Amino acid sequence: MAEDLKVFCQKLQDEFVKRYGAGDFKGLSELYTPECKLMSGGTDVMVGREAAAENLFREYYNAGAVGTSSCTDEAGQVHGDECLYQRGHFKVYNAEGSVHDEGKYVVIWKKIDGKYLIDIDIWNSNR
Repeated sequence: MAEDLKVFCQKLQDEFVKRYGAGDFKGLSELYTPECKLMSGGTDVMVGREAAAENLFREYYNAGAVGTSSCTDEAGQVHGDECLYQRGHFKVYNAEGSVHDEGKYVVIWKKIDGKYLIDIDIWNSNR
């Protein structure tokens, strides 16, 4: 079961990677709950789909971080199937394809109307 959840969470994360790489920040923000919380190293908690997810990732992209990849290391259920947790690692690439940053993340996916959305997104750089 845990391996199935890893594959399932990786597919959810792959959609994030796809939308980010396409510069689809509105679409990217729709992967988050309206009241989502983003926690990046060295910053305050950012709250809300548009203010946090859409604008923050657009800012990263415009600063030259134009691609990303991720790998799910662990996944599990919380409160039955109401929430999933996902732990993994990521890389961010610049326009030349070189690694711009790399680190680790934890995501809490919350089931809303039968669909999993990112409710809490925590990541830290290894650099």
